[in-house]
Amino acid sequence: YNLFYAGCVCEMAGHMEEALDCYRKAAELSLKDIAPGSQDARIFARVGYLYYKLKELDAAKEYLSKAVSLDPANTAAQDVLTAIDAS
Repeated sequence: YNLFYAGCVCEMAGHMEEALDCYRKAAELSLKDIAPGSQDARIFARVGYLYYKLKELDAAKEYLSKAVSLDPANTAAQDVLTAIDAS
């Protein structure tokens, strides 16, 4: 999860491309877990939300959908998906 936290720091500093790089790498690594779950969903949701903020809706949808598939109770990811579908 170090890459996830590095992504958070980059995002808070306004370095969105660096944040996306960290988040995407963290997401890739999380899929190598024996049983990815809700903690991993959080990573995918963050990538998706950042893509949403950057108006890259196809990429946002891909990552947010993965987040919801890993954790169906992730209402934040579901809400952003709903907003994308409504736009």
